[in-house]
Amino acid sequence: MRRNRWASRVLQLVVVLVVFGAALAVVDSRWVNSRVNAHVSEYAPLTHRFAGYTPDYKEPAFHTQIDVDAFRRAGRFLPPGARYLMVVPAKPLIYTDVVSAARIYAPWAIPVSDPAKADWELAYDAPMTHIGRGYSVVRTWGSFLYLGRVKR
Repeated sequence: MRRNRWASRVLQLVVVLVVFGAALAVVDSRWVNSRVNAHVSEYAPLTHRFAGYTPDYKEPAFHTQIDVDAFRRAGRFLPPGARYLMVVPAKPLIYTDVVSAARIYAPWAIPVSDPAKADWELAYDAPMTHIGRGYSVVRTWGSFLYLGRVKR
């Protein structure tokens, strides 16, 4: 009888410790996230995808460092309904981030993949020579983002 009571007390203690540890892990998850982020590459912010994680910045989280202000200014410059061709280097992470930024900051413009249908060319870290019918550089933002108007 006494042995049974002792095992019951040990089991209760183990359950209390597990529940306390789980509660501590949930409460202290922001500290854990910041410690993990310090050692994980900036290209793989896995802790940003945890449920309940709220980022401490107002811009969208991209995988690479892109000039978000330049995309915001370029988006304001494109007229509504403008058809633009996005020219980006063939690096997968940069490509997805640049295309996403263009769609976020110029939702009224229409991306096209056929150079013959494009009125504008938005080039990021690439030469503006893909349209072929000629273009005139209208604006540049920094050394990476160029906006060109197609000559017709």
